[in-house]
Amino acid sequence: LIDLPSSYYKHTCGLCGNFNLKLEDDVPQSGSDLNALVAWAGGWKEFWADETCKSRCRCDADLGMVVCKEAGCKSGERCAVVKGVRQCVAKSHSICVATGDPHYTTFDGRRYDFMGTCIYRLAGLCSDDPTLVPFTVTVENNNRGSHVVSYTKEVTLTVYNMTFSLSQAHPQKLKVNGILVDLPFSHGNKLHVYLSGVHGFIKTDFDVIVTFDWYSYARVILPNTYSQAVCGLCGNANGDPEDDFNLSNGQPATDEIQFADSWKVADVPGCWAGCTEDCKVCTEAEKRAYRGNKHCGLLVKKEGPFAACHSAIDPAPYFEDCLFDTCLYKGHQETVCSSISAYVTACQSQGIRIKQWRTAAFCSPICPPNQHYELCGSPCPATCRGQTEAEECKEAKFCAEGCFCNEGFLLSGDRCVPLAQCGCLHEGRYYKMGEEFYACPRCSERCVCKTSGTVECQPAGCAAGEACTVQDGVRGCYPSECGRCEVLGAVSYGTFDGNLLHFAGTCAYTLATVEDADPENPLVPFTVEVEKESGKGGAVGIRRLAVTVHGVTVSMSRGTKWEVAVDGERHLLPLTLADGAVTASQEGTHRVLRVQGGPKFLYDGDSYALLTLPGTYRNRTKGLCGNFNGDASDEPAAPQELGAAWGTLTAACTHGSPPPACPSTTPGPCGVLADTTGPFVGCHGAVAPQEHVAGCKQERCARQGAETSCGSMQAYAAACQAAGGQLQEWRLAANCPLSCPPNSHYELCTRSCDHSCTSIWASTQCTEKCFEGCQCNEGFLFNGDECVPADSCGCLHRGRYFEVGATVLSADCSESCTCRAAGGMECQPAGCPFGQVCGLKDGVRGCVEQPGRCTLAPAARFISFDGATGTTTTTGIYVMVSPCDSHRPAWFRLLADVGEDGDRPAVEALHVFTPQAFLTIRRDKKVWLNGVPATLPVKVSSTLTVTETRGTIWIIQNPEFTIGLSPAGEVTVTVAQELSKHLCGICGNYDGNAANDLRGPDGKLVVDMVAVAKAWRAPDFTHVS
Repeated sequence: LIDLPSSYYKHTCGLCGNFNLKLEDDVPQSGSDLNALVAWAGGWKEFWADETCKSRCRCDADLGMVVCKEAGCKSGERCAVVKGVRQCVAKSHSICVATGDPHYTTFDGRRYDFMGTCIYRLAGLCSDDPTLVPFTVTVENNNRGSHVVSYTKEVTLTVYNMTFSLSQAHPQKLKVNGILVDLPFSHGNKLHVYLSGVHGFIKTDFDVIVTFDWYSYARVILPNTYSQAVCGLCGNANGDPEDDFNLSNGQPATDEIQFADSWKVADVPGCWAGCTEDCKVCTEAEKRAYRGNKHCGLLVKKEGPFAACHSAIDPAPYFEDCLFDTCLYKGHQETVCSSISAYVTACQSQGIRIKQWRTAAFCSPICPPNQHYELCGSPCPATCRGQTEAEECKEAKFCAEGCFCNEGFLLSGDRCVPLAQCGCLHEGRYYKMGEEFYACPRCSERCVCKTSGTVECQPAGCAAGEACTVQDGVRGCYPSECGRCEVLGAVSYGTFDGNLLHFAGTCAYTLATVEDADPENPLVPFTVEVEKESGKGGAVGIRRLAVTVHGVTVSMSRGTKWEVAVDGERHLLPLTLADGAVTASQEGTHRVLRVQGGPKFLYDGDSYALLTLPGTYRNRTKGLCGNFNGDASDEPAAPQELGAAWGTLTAACTHGSPPPACPSTTPGPCGVLADTTGPFVGCHGAVAPQEHVAGCKQERCARQGAETSCGSMQAYAAACQAAGGQLQEWRLAANCPLSCPPNSHYELCTRSCDHSCTSIWASTQCTEKCFEGCQCNEGFLFNGDECVPADSCGCLHRGRYFEVGATVLSADCSESCTCRAAGGMECQPAGCPFGQVCGLKDGVRGCVEQPGRCTLAPAARFISFDGATGTTTTTGIYVMVSPCDSHRPAWFRLLADVGEDGDRPAVEALHVFTPQAFLTIRRDKKVWLNGVPATLPVKVSSTLTVTETRGTIWIIQNPEFTIGLSPAGEVTVTVAQELSKHLCGICGNYDGNAANDLRGPDGKLVVDMVAVAKAWRAPDFTHVS
């Protein structure tokens, strides 16, 4: 027990605290972290005993007493109390910056440009001073749409035998030893990582700070205690810029390229030291076009938004960098905004208030959901983690611009959520609500973050054929093998188990589908469907392929490139969906769709498709691709059997008959695929050619012509490169030229995805492999399927790319955004007029004429054409809808027969009357036409048909109505707008007024929907259960 008189007030330190009558600062702010507390307590084994740091004391265990000696702070340090502990801290700091493409400013202020794309030492300890903590900061650069310049892609701090990386590929996230984590993050008391404005801060306990905006702006903030003790691209921090260009061996460099390349520490595939020959950069005359206030001139405008900062920070270097970058990218607005943002960061980091510089038409800020833009927002935004322990971002003292959570929301990793949706803190790391993760390096325990911040963990382990590894920053059980299913042409399929099918059906078929019905071995459920068609002369072809996964359907049509349809809406590539779980990209001539932890899909836009699955999907698949059980003998092969099991038969298609057997046994042109001296020999070790040869021969029998052989060869080339094989030039000898758009050329091994307009803004989620295809010429980028200069590129808006002039509506049509020239997106409120609804037309979202839609699900819900709601539970036969005028030429009458299905009511059958026929359709798929049993599909006339899709029966009479009866007994009726105000029945009159829907046949209003249903019982029918 220690008692002290009040004269010691504010004069104590140690485990007992500082005696200032404030409990909260007696221990570190992270006092709930046991490791941090132990580290703090250990610091008191040795301490400064006086207020001026002149006496250094330690506890000598052998003597059993405190021993002190004279000491002092180093030159450039001062004595101060930090977090309750007296210590020597730096008097000043030096800052090294890498920004733009990329322009470097060393610790001592020397500026230079270096365009290398390898991994370089930015800064690090190069001294053997034992009082300095060793650290290394490396930087990796990448090209973005131009080979002339590069940008900062990833910054990595190595310290305390750990690596901490901030990468353009993972915005607002951190990699710790290769594993992605959400911010904020702490490593005991030694290191804290947090978000401030648009920048990530890595703050060490020895006062070195590394920042990155996840785009191109990186900084190393160095205490002057490290003066003359560091080396790298940032120089030695000795105050003399003249000796900053020393090589790693200490000798002066002849130029900046030799200097910078001497600090290369690692290669990445295809990296180089930068352009040295025929490097087109802008002349001063070309830069002049961007000196005005619509571009870089805003930086130096005397009465402009940055005038208050000019006296503290010279804008001239930033202006020159802006001109260099903007001119190179032909005035693209994203480049201008990034250059100006660098000056904004410099000003705000010194506490200088600037004026609003962004407008709706210039560098318009676009924030994610539940967030808004602020020019001067909190440097320490409230986070979910901060609700359980103190925030660790004190070094960010001044306000910063960026996107900030709306009132009532907190940062949960990279998104804003209400407090009730905050996640969990587990073993010092924050997880979002619902996030599943392996807590142990051997994947022996799988945990999930539940509500109320609780973490539930269960014993786990990897199955046979799996290994516990880290992929894309996520630890998990990853398969060491995969299965392949291929569409080898119009009539040939190769299943997962190696069975070669020949099937000439022209309907829509399920290639593969998986339902996640095994909680012990969860998988990502998905469905892949192929729509076939019959072309000229009866030739069978692919019309469309569709992948449904994570709640979205991505469709790829034949003959198109650089685009897909997402739930029917046209999207340009590359594209990221489902919070990054699904990516779609154009890779050479092929479109590739990848799902994290699930399938990968490649389609060449013609007749070849490749589906690969992890080995964990064994015995879980269904469809034409088979059951993936290793046994090819248990898979059906007869066309009618395949069609009945996995197809949807309509009046316009057939399941076909077996394709004719090939009369010739010689491979013909197809033999080149297996030729051991041919251009495909480097593929044989990656993909056996036999199946492709057989598919090629069958395709030639089914469809004559040189293009058929070319398609089969292109298919094998795609399979080869997808599997990592070495493809040689083959098109010239085979006479299979590939046509490329203007300003592009063919390459055998190209990464076209990396050279799209999107690459100007963000790290595109492309595959790591190269594929044959068209590549834009230098100075041009892919804008959809055309190659354009950078100034003709469009806009990236909330992760989706739009061409110049394109107008896009939000999902509910409440906001309209138009892509202006050179990347400027302008948004304004929008809405649909009466009589129209937000929807899709020809793949484009907009306000479309509203068809009347009525839904009846007995005992669950009922919605009239005009939106009146209620429930009907009584069995019986009801008039759902009919034109009130029975003499109308397109008159019809729909009756719904509601019966009992177990203990609940359901629509058992529909009766449809038209002038052409009387139809009865039961939900068990039995159909009667004019009293005679019929088999689906039924074509009554050119306008009236009955079909079945995935269990739902559709009755369509164009253009008047579409009626659907689901397997669960739910009916939907959609009618043309021309029938508005002319209808009678339970579904109402479709006049836009729900208030008058509660009417019976006599026109009188009734009290509720139950009374309406009773009034519309069909008088000419009696329900029989």
